[in-house]
Amino acid sequence: MNTRHLAILSILWVLACSAARADDQLPFVGVWIDGTAALSDADVNAAMDALAARESDPQQIVVLIHGFATPRADSTKQYTVMGQRALDAFQKYQTRTVVLGIQWDSMPPAKNWLKQVIEATIGLSDNNPYLQKVQLAREVGRNGGRHVMSAVRKRFPNANVNVFAHSLGTDVTAHILAPNYAGDATLPEGDIYAPGEWMSLNVVAFAGADLDFNLLYRNKRAVQQLGHGKLFWLTQGEAAGLSVEDSVLFLRSIIRGRAALGDRYPVMHSRQIDVLCGTRRLVLDPKDIPADHDILKYYSAARINNLAQAAVAITNAAVRDPLLDELSKVIEAPNDVKMLSEFFKSAVMSVQYYAFWRVETIICGRAVHLGDGTIASVAVQLRDNPRAINAEYRWRCPCEVVRRGIWPTGWMIQRNLDALPGSAGGVPDETRM
Repeated sequence: MNTRHLAILSILWVLACSAARADDQLPFVGVWIDGTAALSDADVNAAMDALAARESDPQQIVVLIHGFATPRADSTKQYTVMGQRALDAFQKYQTRTVVLGIQWDSMPPAKNWLKQVIEATIGLSDNNPYLQKVQLAREVGRNGGRHVMSAVRKRFPNANVNVFAHSLGTDVTAHILAPNYAGDATLPEGDIYAPGEWMSLNVVAFAGADLDFNLLYRNKRAVQQLGHGKLFWLTQGEAAGLSVEDSVLFLRSIIRGRAALGDRYPVMHSRQIDVLCGTRRLVLDPKDIPADHDILKYYSAARINNLAQAAVAITNAAVRDPLLDELSKVIEAPNDVKMLSEFFKSAVMSVQYYAFWRVETIICGRAVHLGDGTIASVAVQLRDNPRAINAEYRWRCPCEVVRRGIWPTGWMIQRNLDALPGSAGGVPDETRM
């Protein structure tokens, strides 16, 4: 072998080592699920080995799942940012953490896919690339998604597994957790990996959720299946009405004919609310909703810090989370309407939601109007037309809590009147109820 050959081999060796180091430096381990929606045992085992190489006994595992129309290269860039944010957030609690990125074939193949979606929506075509990817998302969840999550649970049985999902990735997640829940009747179900296996998760975050806002109401047993998560953290845009903060989810409502969970309070049966609120497993997060639906804006460093704190607090009594502690106070408060009404003064949506659940349960026997959209509609009027509350809405509202004047309170109405454009008051706070 001559000197020239040795030089070429040396260069190739340096490039190979550099590539390996670059891959090792990524803050996440990726696993790719193609259009078949399935994963081979070899691919799953390779991902588990890569995670174990970083932490043999992790305490927290964060799983990232992106949404629609995300090329693989883009999800790699996004997961690099999100993964580092997650590692930094959990490091504050000296927690051994690894990040797994599920990348799936969510990008339509045609360059003019948006035109095709529009044509299908207005009835000019039956070819809707978006709905095709909705079906694939569900198949990915039922098949490859459940395969890799099952392997995570078995390989790292002591780890707390958290899922940070975005947009249509929430549909993937929903089908990982509850593969048999009924979706659109026009979209057939695919194969299910380990159909009898229950997935146990810690925090499940749905950011900009591309799921029907009433999916739990339509599926009474779904909350039992989704009970595998210790905490469901939902970002929330506008509660109701045509005004929405996330423009992509607004377009989704036109295409699908139903509002998205990321835009509306979840519509649920009272028993479902009892389960989620009674066990402190629901957080509604209205902060910093991006108009452009961007995953990195939804999963900002601030939001991931909040998610990490909650994830650690759930499993480590030495770590306190102010929001979860406040929700516990609402749950544990006596059955006293006057005392519970004090929680309405909170500027935190989740605290007000839990307080209303407690009050309506006492007054009405069950939280039926919190779950059926009635209170969401009143909340929109409180925000947009507070003068109409006493003049029109209170006396004809089916909810006794509203009719009796317990909620919204007089000071709530005055606060929102002061916040209207042209008033001498300030700007409204983040409270939506």
